[in-house]
Amino acid sequence: QALTWCEQTIAMRQAGQDGDVHDLAQHHLHAMEIAQHLGDAERQRVHGQAVLALSLRDGGGVPAPMQRSALQQLGDLYLAQGEHRRANGHYAQALALVDLRSSGNAAAQALGLCMLLQRLASTHAALGETAQALQCWQRLALYLDSLDRLDQQGQRMPDPEAVSFMLADYAAFAIRHQPTRVKALVQQALRIQQRSCRGYSLAAARAYEVFADFLAAHGQTDARRSALKKALLLVQICDPDNSAHLLQLKTSIREAT
Repeated sequence: QALTWCEQTIAMRQAGQDGDVHDLAQHHLHAMEIAQHLGDAERQRVHGQAVLALSLRDGGGVPAPMQRSALQQLGDLYLAQGEHRRANGHYAQALALVDLRSSGNAAAQALGLCMLLQRLASTHAALGETAQALQCWQRLALYLDSLDRLDQQGQRMPDPEAVSFMLADYAAFAIRHQPTRVKALVQQALRIQQRSCRGYSLAAARAYEVFADFLAAHGQTDARRSALKKALLLVQICDPDNSAHLLQLKTSIREAT
């Protein structure tokens, strides 16, 4: 019903030739988010494309952050559908609109940039473009390091769990392409979680799982089993209803025995 009302508002604004492009784009973004919640990929795509079309009208009246939001959501949509090339193009366009010099929370803006770089890295990797993926991860790591330093100085980072997840994802990529970096990335992810929530989080569990994969690749069975047990304990605490994940970890521990 919310989506219907939002689309009716859009239709009335368009019928009345309302000149407020910013407001119209905001309604399309709202409709896009509701459609995503409903799992309606086609309506999500239509509203996202409408925002981009409005940004080209009369020299543009849609602020860069709104354009970036539409591009990122479209990228996520295509990524979920396995269209990695299209997703990659939208993420690259969104990244080009990021301006860390603009007013606002610098740490939050840096985190948003990192999330785009993570998505861009994943699509490059899926397309077999390892060098480009590595460039994205390395650039992302520099921003995460700066957020980590601020956090150590008492300026709390906006989303410690998201930062640790990104570090763990980089570590997973690095197992094959930068093995000497894996341990440091995992340790950094765990340190951030220790500061933010004493290490009790799914981000910490993810870091231990990635480290277990690294240890398995190097034949360190006992150490791998220990890391998997730590991951299992954290999932039991933080996500006890996720039976599939719990079963997966228990199976991996048995296989490592």
